[in-house]
Amino acid sequence: MAKKGLAGRFASKKIFYVGEKYYHIKRDFSIEEVAQDYLKRARVIVLGKRFYFETSKKFPFSNMKDVKSAIAIDILSYSPFKTDRFFIKKIGKKNGEIILNLWFIEEGIYKILSPLSPLIIIPETALLPFLNQGKGMFYKINRENEELLAYSGANGMVKSISGGIGKINIQDFKRSMGIDAKDIPEQGIGKSEEYFALFPRLISNISMKNLFYFANPDLFSIWLNKKYLKIGLVSMATIVLLYGGALGIFLNYTKNELKKEDKRLSSSLSGLLKTQEKTDYYYKMQRELTSKINSYVPKLPLLNMINDILPEKTIIRHLSVSRNVVQVKGIAIKGSDLLSVLSKTRGITEACFTSPVREDRKTGMENFAIRFSYDKN
Repeated sequence: MAKKGLAGRFASKKIFYVGEKYYHIKRDFSIEEVAQDYLKRARVIVLGKRFYFETSKKFPFSNMKDVKSAIAIDILSYSPFKTDRFFIKKIGKKNGEIILNLWFIEEGIYKILSPLSPLIIIPETALLPFLNQGKGMFYKINRENEELLAYSGANGMVKSISGGIGKINIQDFKRSMGIDAKDIPEQGIGKSEEYFALFPRLISNISMKNLFYFANPDLFSIWLNKKYLKIGLVSMATIVLLYGGALGIFLNYTKNELKKEDKRLSSSLSGLLKTQEKTDYYYKMQRELTSKINSYVPKLPLLNMINDILPEKTIIRHLSVSRNVVQVKGIAIKGSDLLSVLSKTRGITEACFTSPVREDRKTGMENFAIRFSYDKN
């Protein structure tokens, strides 16, 4: 039980609420209004309702990657505004379909929060299922100058609406849910301070699995421009040199051992069998090591080649090599032209896009993801 909330207890030390104003919610439950610059200290940011749209949907997929791809391709079918930032939480499965809660984050607020590198960005209504602990509940929450009405189902489904204090009728809200709500209890939370004070307790008891649904997707992103590519090349060259040095030491050690065995043979033929066994052992080790080395693409020539052939202003965000298969993701002025450039390059075969080329709204350039085989010969 202690392990279950370990991640939550770590994250709950620095919680900030982002709504009409910014608040630091401390572990002693005290509340402090802060400026935007202060958010740099946040581990968890609880996002106010005004900055996201939530809904519940069913999908005929069992794989969450397929669900995310389907949503990203047709985002405006699920969200009233265009965004590439959304969170998904599975809440059930029925008749071969999975049921999900979806939260779509406005791009404007995400551009403010993402550079601050919080561990978790969680919509405020996503916390309510951890408050009612598996029981259906309606909540009426007074926050600053507005009121939040929310329904948290027994299965974790969340729906909510916000507006001016006294301007939303909870009975109308219940009827809009399309369920028999007469037996579902209501709970009122009267003040912002009382409401915000719930956050440390709730977050500290959330398991790592549930926190992971709301992990900041850009926290561990690797952005490689030309400057960072040069740093990477130097680092790769250093690794290759160290690896080559280790191989040279090993081969020299093998050579010296063989010389010692030769000397022993000249003095005593009785040691012939033992010497042969050791020679075979070192030769086998050398062949195994050589085979492993030859099966992998040399990284430094590959990086030099990519740096030479890619058009100017191309930014590589991710590069991975598995044996002779290379995967590259990034953005370019004309990402759709990269396939023809790679196909014309000597040593590159089977070049293909692994996902559709699409425009990056932040830069005006095109996102691309390409896979190809590289023959070092």
